[in-house]
Amino acid sequence: MGIDDLTNDQQKVLTALNVAFSSLSFAGSTFIIICFLSFRDLRKFSFQLVFWLSISDALNCLGNFLGHPHGATACYLQAVSTQFFSVCSFLWTTVIAFVLHRTKPPVPE
Repeated sequence: MGIDDLTNDQQKVLTALNVAFSSLSFAGSTFIIICFLSFRDLRKFSFQLVFWLSISDALNCLGNFLGHPHGATACYLQAVSTQFFSVCSFLWTTVIAFVLHRTKPPVPE
């Protein structure tokens, strides 16, 4: 089942949901970015990782804001941005998990 199998109304609902939830994600990422830039005490290594993850998530959301573009250029830009920044977000999450794993305290025997 592909996008072409859906009715016009179903496509509009899915596009609206995608834009709505991307807006919430963008708001959360923007809040983290603003907090990082505003408060010097937060500029530790661990929060720097979260900051870069938030930047990649915010840029991913910008690609989702395009909705369902009909022009070839807009479609191409959306595809490139969402694919690239989705992978960036995954890789930043992997880095955070690795750092957490490497810094865990030893388990007493």
